[in-house]
Amino acid sequence: MENRLILILQLSGLYTLTSCLPHNYNFVNTPMTWQKAQIYCRKNHIDLATIDTMDELAMLAKSVQHQYNETAWIGLEKRDISKWLWSFSDRDFYGEGERQFREWGIGNPNKFNCVAIKSDRKWYSTNCRKTLPSICFTGKTQVKYVRNEQRMKWKDARTSCREKHTDLASVRHHTDYVEVKRIANGDDVWIGLFRDMWEWSDQSDSSLRKWMSRNDTTNGPCAGLLSYSTGYYEARDCKESLPFICHSPSVKKLVRVRLSPQKSTEINLDDPAIKEDLLQQIKMKLRMKGMSEHVKLSWRMKPDRKVFHKEENVRKPVKTKCEL
Repeated sequence: MENRLILILQLSGLYTLTSCLPHNYNFVNTPMTWQKAQIYCRKNHIDLATIDTMDELAMLAKSVQHQYNETAWIGLEKRDISKWLWSFSDRDFYGEGERQFREWGIGNPNKFNCVAIKSDRKWYSTNCRKTLPSICFTGKTQVKYVRNEQRMKWKDARTSCREKHTDLASVRHHTDYVEVKRIANGDDVWIGLFRDMWEWSDQSDSSLRKWMSRNDTTNGPCAGLLSYSTGYYEARDCKESLPFICHSPSVKKLVRVRLSPQKSTEINLDDPAIKEDLLQQIKMKLRMKGMSEHVKLSWRMKPDRKVFHKEENVRKPVKTKCEL
């Protein structure tokens, strides 16, 4: 691996990557009802807090703990209409239209809210309390599906996948579908698709849900964050007066880096493993320069779907404050 990384750093090319900061959160220690908190956040910030990833959730809970150790409103509210969501909510993981990929069997979906693969390789919705094996996945750039043979309810399977891997399996396109079918091997297994009536105030499509195990989401139609925990949600009566958390827009910055060759070499820069290795090197260098550990880095592809492009008529680069 070391030799491969050295070769990458010696190659010529110009690529760009995007760093996306998490939401900027603002804790307001003035108790209000959920609706009044929503009005306040929309007037003074953007909206009540939306949470996209487990990292954001942990960061938010930790930051609020220093000021408050009870429940604070976030932007999740129960609606009359439900929609299908993938358990893994990171927006950078999905390309255009990939959240909507489906392979329903005949007569599905039905009234149930959790999804499994049938023995005929098609999807069906079934009772979430049913116990089945499950398929998890690990990684984001290089996705690897892993089968969990232990029979669990859907929520328990999701918890297990999040603790040991990344999440329950997301199936974004036909290639993912073929691989998940292969691992299912004709058995009924859970995947990460579920139907939910809870929606974020800002209408975002984040599917991150982390309810307390004792909380079946029927205690009220508005959600609060239990700040004294590691970031669990709790359903509450919307008329209760609680402190709350607002959010401001995330910040995106484009970083352009030039790599100059020291000697001729051949290597496939489109290899996902190569790109992931290089991304980790860049992340380490940026953190040495003070970048927060919560900043996410991802590749930005050009219209030709490529990240790396050879420069013609290369001039000597001008040093800047962002130089690696």
